Amino acid sequence: MGGFSAFPGSALVVWNALAGAGKEQGCALTQALILSMQVVGLALLLARHPALFGLGFWRLFVVAAPLALVGNRLGIAIYRRTGDTSYRRVTLFALGAAGFGLLVQIALV
Repeated sequence: MGGFSAFPGSALVVWNALAGAGKEQGCALTQALILSMQVVGLALLLARHPALFGLGFWRLFVVAAPLALVGNRLGIAIYRRTGDTSYRRVTLFALGAAGFGLLVQIALV
């Protein structure tokens, strides 16, 4: 679900940076969008492909959930320790690194 639900948030992150939105306003907008996209994406998958939520899904969920929580805690720590400018730099760097990774992946295919 990550790519489907989080990718639209990248445009919002860039827009927030260009508009000079503070980190609180930017996160409030971006997190709400990504959460709603997660819910919509899961609902669509459940409606169209209910077999995906079998035993294999739940096994993967049990393994991935603790790792996702570690990433969440790391993100919260970065958020609390940075100001508006530093936070904007960190988020735009992460977005740029993800985009670069996608370009490299496409070039290797």
